[in-house]
Amino acid sequence: MIWLELLLILFGGVIVAIIAQHRGRNVYGWFFLGVFFFCLAFILVLVLPDLKEQNEREQRLLDENRRLKEQVRKDRMIADQRDLQVRQRLDAHDNALSMDTSNAVSHVQPRELAEEQRRPEPLDPGACQWWYFEEEMRHGPRSFTQLRTLWQQGVIHRSTRVWTMGMPDWATIEVLPHLLEALGD
Repeated sequence: MIWLELLLILFGGVIVAIIAQHRGRNVYGWFFLGVFFFCLAFILVLVLPDLKEQNEREQRLLDENRRLKEQVRKDRMIADQRDLQVRQRLDAHDNALSMDTSNAVSHVQPRELAEEQRRPEPLDPGACQWWYFEEEMRHGPRSFTQLRTLWQQGVIHRSTRVWTMGMPDWATIEVLPHLLEALGD
């Protein structure tokens, strides 16, 4: 009779260990848990997330992130190349016309440029969901309360680009006076 009980206990440990192995968990640890606490270990091994799936999902996200970063890098290279071509064409036109237009915009002050970029903003910043760019990554949606906390922590600042429903395009916080006022600046 004792042999039968011992065999059932070992069988329970093996079952838990097999399930644990398929879910990316430590076989030996789960075997002993299954031997000593079969019911609890069996339930836990079934309820805990599958580590293999989590690792695969994280790897897919990392691969996608790498791919997107590479795509952004390539797009930037293409944009830089096009910018260089445009500058070369403009320089050729300048030479043909005996003009120098390379400094034509340099007399405009940054504040004046910011005023030119002025975008309509929502009437009540607190009633909107906000997105913002930090380190070339878009974050959001965030409530206005969360946005204010980020402002107070110094995560976002006057030159941070933000967007919410009703705005035609992204704009820096400094060109949105209602938002600046609501943030407490």
